[in-house]
Amino acid sequence: MKMSFLCAMICVLSLPVFAQNRFDSLKDGLRRHLPNRRPTVAERGPDCVIDSVLTYGFISPTDSVLFGKAYFYYYGSAAETRYVYEIENAQFVLQNIDSTRFDALGRRVLHQYSRIDFSTNIVKIRDRTLYYYRGNTDLLDSIITLEPEFLTGIVKNKERERFIYDSNDLADTLTYAFWDDFAQNFFENKYLVLAYDNTNKLVKSVLRYNFSSIPYETTTYHYNNFDSVSLVLIYNNITNQNVEKDSFVYDLVANSRTAFGFRWNPDLQDWVFGARLFYDYNDTGTISILEIVYTFFEDIEGIRFEYKYLPNSECLDYADVYFKEGTADWIFTAREHYWTDYQVSINEGASLSSKGMIYPNPSDGVFTIDNPSECTVQIFNMNGVMVYEDLHKSSLKKVSCALNPGIYVIKIRDVNQVYSRKLLVR
Repeated sequence: MKMSFLCAMICVLSLPVFAQNRFDSLKDGLRRHLPNRRPTVAERGPDCVIDSVLTYGFISPTDSVLFGKAYFYYYGSAAETRYVYEIENAQFVLQNIDSTRFDALGRRVLHQYSRIDFSTNIVKIRDRTLYYYRGNTDLLDSIITLEPEFLTGIVKNKERERFIYDSNDLADTLTYAFWDDFAQNFFENKYLVLAYDNTNKLVKSVLRYNFSSIPYETTTYHYNNFDSVSLVLIYNNITNQNVEKDSFVYDLVANSRTAFGFRWNPDLQDWVFGARLFYDYNDTGTISILEIVYTFFEDIEGIRFEYKYLPNSECLDYADVYFKEGTADWIFTAREHYWTDYQVSINEGASLSSKGMIYPNPSDGVFTIDNPSECTVQIFNMNGVMVYEDLHKSSLKKVSCALNPGIYVIKIRDVNQVYSRKLLVR
């Protein structure tokens, strides 16, 4: 195969730049113009806030583990941090840290991405983004991106994006500037002018460079009868040729949305497929399937996520991940387990302050679970394999099993609730 399953999984959310830009455009189009829908998992409140995600990759469902990744989240009063690990020999090896800070109004003011330098074992900043607003409003005034200098590692200004608004608080002009070390100031080199119709829908944007009197690119936006974007066309004014085309299809009966991305091939004088995003929602409005099919160099490849939820709940339980190449069928490659501090299925108002407490933790394989009602206890290892299951009828459940050192996930199910805990065995 031209692209291994491991590479496919690693590239799911970090695809080649030429494809990632197309996905970002397609996703933004879907996100802005979807008809009314249920909130996302992150918007549904503390019961569904993800605490960690464990991913295990396989060549086939019966083969040994090919790779593993883990995401751990920390939520503070004014910060959110994601720690990304790769799993090596059942141990967590930190790869990068993704953190966001918020101000007193809940607005994002800083995003920072850091990676581990394994030669020195030091966390080093890869990029930092600062967000500035107009007074106490949610209107962005400017975004400044910083990156470390290659030789010194000193974090310095790189780019700035500034927003100018019209009388209706709609973004009228976006200016882009790069940092000039010699002048120690930002130098504006291009700007984007936006136009709206009488219902405040974006209908056109024109990109200009300061050194050119001719607009570089013109993008037009077309809408359907539901006021959702149906077509986006990008035209290069220098070459007088089409460049890109994005089309959006909404099936309100099947409750699905599809976005297609095409690029213009001047040699063929025709549109060439670039990417397709497909979202399918279940009856409760939660996403059930996400498919990404894209052109990888000259080959067609794809990633498919099938999301499963906890019983009687809108909280994610796990996602099965599939990969395909060309016209071949989808092949199972990995499973992503989603864990929350409290995964509640029903009786969501119940107090969980003392339920499901595990002690001692860390443990040698013998521990106690404090749960007032009868429950089923399941223990999963780092491969996602259940290594223990039993029904406990007393309020204090003593568990004793031979477990190898490592991290395990304990799922506790009683008549009202389903929730999980992590256990470290030494």
